[in-house]
Amino acid sequence: MAERKQGEVIKSVRRYLRYGLAAALVLTVAVIITRDFLFELLLPGSTLSSSSLTVALFGMYIASRVWTDSYATILLATNDTKFFIYYAPFHAFLSLVLQLWLAPSYGLNGILLALIIATTLTSVWLLPWRVNRMPRCM
Repeated sequence: MAERKQGEVIKSVRRYLRYGLAAALVLTVAVIITRDFLFELLLPGSTLSSSSLTVALFGMYIASRVWTDSYATILLATNDTKFFIYYAPFHAFLSLVLQLWLAPSYGLNGILLALIIATTLTSVWLLPWRVNRMPRCM
């Protein structure tokens, strides 16, 4: 019975994960298309702007967070917190090094790229791997 409930929970999380990723994609495209209007609406008379690349990188980072946070929620709900003790410091260190390396040359885009790279090299695959290795009962 517990195995069945755990399977249902994981199935639900994966379904909502697809919804979250689709929402991130749709909203990112919408912001790219309407960014000039949004800047004028939110900051009338301002000369600030944003490139499509910056908005796309923000969208990619948000999508990576939707992915990783979904799997992190499963692990936290099952009290598998010891895993975070091992991988989180490495992820943080990698992110810091990449940001210090990319930010001087690429500014905000470098910071976003560093966050995306660090997340992809660690959380994007490690968290689903850990969830798939969990015993099939809660």
